Amino acid sequence: MGGIKQGNACPPVESSADGQAPDNIMSNILVLNPGSSSLKFRLYESNDRTLTLLDKGIAERIGEAGKTAITAMQEILAQVLKSGTISSVGYRVVHGGARFTEPTTIDSVVLEGIRELGVFAPLHNPPAADVIEACRKELTEAAHVAVFDTAFHRTLPPEAYTYALPYALTEGNPPLRRYGFHGIAYQSVCRQLQAAIPGNIAKQRFITCHLGSGASVCAIRGGASIDTSMGLTPLEGLVMGTRSGDMDPSLSLTLLKQGRAIDDVENLLNHESGLKGISGISGDLRDLEKAAQEDGETAKRAELAMDIFAYRVARYIGAYAVVLGGVDAIALSGGIGEHSAPMRQRIVSRLSFLGVILDTERNSQTDIATATIITTEESRIPLYVCPVDEEGEIARTIQTISVQ
Repeated sequence: MGGIKQGNACPPVESSADGQAPDNIMSNILVLNPGSSSLKFRLYESNDRTLTLLDKGIAERIGEAGKTAITAMQEILAQVLKSGTISSVGYRVVHGGARFTEPTTIDSVVLEGIRELGVFAPLHNPPAADVIEACRKELTEAAHVAVFDTAFHRTLPPEAYTYALPYALTEGNPPLRRYGFHGIAYQSVCRQLQAAIPGNIAKQRFITCHLGSGASVCAIRGGASIDTSMGLTPLEGLVMGTRSGDMDPSLSLTLLKQGRAIDDVENLLNHESGLKGISGISGDLRDLEKAAQEDGETAKRAELAMDIFAYRVARYIGAYAVVLGGVDAIALSGGIGEHSAPMRQRIVSRLSFLGVILDTERNSQTDIATATIITTEESRIPLYVCPVDEEGEIARTIQTISVQ
């Protein structure tokens, strides 16, 4: 279907809806997850408290060969409408700012708000807004709901989200503060950990690390975000595929004083830094793991990039152990967290002070389909690998809204 990769349908899964829907009321929920160069989709049948996955796929290489987010969305609709009428469409939107802290029904005002917040998430909000606008025109009878990555972090305390700027700026319009991202992914991981670990959910303390081309860490207590590594934009925090992560703010000023244009500096920090910048090879960890097997300077720089990545993750885990006053479980997710056993080893080797002991055989798995412990029985803190299901979380959210 025109460049869209499809997957197989899955058996029914239990939703987390709190309300009770009338028996035998079925509807189809389409979930669209726009990225900077891809558009993932899933189609679910919703029946009472059950979600059944009917179809899924991904349109990739958006922006190449004339392919746009809108043409990709139109191809997806042509496929999913064969399964019947779409009653609801849920969208992942990266940045909701201070305004959008809950799932929000989309109208023209909300859509404009999503576009305005693109200044803080230029790689994500604009394409999401394009997809939403086009899909609303095609599916005029469906309910359209935005689910925001930042919303999970609405529970951050002031000491965690406030920058040490003049206070008027931190309370301005828009507020210049830390918002955090990857919230839908963290909700998915938190759900898995709560199901796997017995005890009082209100007291559970998790450190979750979402590690991919974009990467962040989150401290969670009782299911609520207490601190997270990303800030006003998705640039702060960990070293990422092509993003710098934490650095001295004066570094940007220095580059500007050297004569670089603002757009050039923004591009450098977002697209030419991180693993790619350090290694000089690639922002893809898989490429660095291969390069590290070679000889000479190429291997040294690949090793350095991977060590810096692991060091920064471990440093944040240590800091968040302090924030939480102890840890009941650590989780790794995302493309790197779920699939790179060598990087998991690099990270865990720095956590011995917490009593985390890796089980080499368990860690050797690279295709993990459900929450899996990769530490030994003697490990003081269990470390899980958790596959993320953002689309499933969005569908559950839509279903919850519809039954209330």
